[in-house]
Amino acid sequence: MIKPSGNQTVSVGESVTLECVAEGNPDARVVWVPPPRSALAEVEGRGSAIIRLDPVTENDAGTFTCYIYTDYGQEESSIVIIGK
Repeated sequence: MIKPSGNQTVSVGESVTLECVAEGNPDARVVWVPPPRSALAEVEGRGSAIIRLDPVTENDAGTFTCYIYTDYGQEESSIVIIGK
């Protein structure tokens, strides 16, 4: 499991889980946005959102951004998957 922040090197064919969690009341809207070349769609949840890459492909390499929306504004955090 990877918390969004920084770069992560993952070999093509490996598996990885990306989790973004927001704490608060009411639960925040959490959205993962994959890189444009990835075949994955956006993943949305309440309080958390998870993307599983099983297996990682060359098209999954790039920046995955997690957006957290609350009544008080928006935050974001990113992680870069470097497929090798």
